[in-house]
Amino acid sequence: MRAILCTLNGRIAPKYYDAAQLLLLHMKDGVVAHREVIAVQALKPDELCSLVLHMKTDVVICGGIRQDYQEKLAGASVQLIYNVIGNTEKVVERFVEGTLRTGDIVG
Repeated sequence: MRAILCTLNGRIAPKYYDAAQLLLLHMKDGVVAHREVIAVQALKPDELCSLVLHMKTDVVICGGIRQDYQEKLAGASVQLIYNVIGNTEKVVERFVEGTLRTGDIVG
C-alpha cells in the first residue's frame, strides 16, 4: 500500500494544494517499509493533482481540499482522509495504527 501525506513545515498542509512536500509512505504488513519526500512547492494545484494520480497511491492524507479534487481522487479509487490537522509524524503514527479519520486533530 502507498500513502501520501501533503505536508508543510513538519505538519499536514492546511490545504491540499498548499503542500511544500509530499511524504510518500510505502507500507508492507502494516508498517512503514520505506519513506520518500517529494518537493512540490513549485507545482500549481492541477499539476499537484496530476502528480498524485500518476503516482498510483492508495491513500491521500491532507488538510482542506476542494470538491473537484476530491472527485478526481475518488474517480481514481484513491481513499481520501482530509481536514486533518497536526504534526506529520503524529499523523503517520495514527495512520499506521489505523485510527486516523477525516476531520481528526492530532496533537
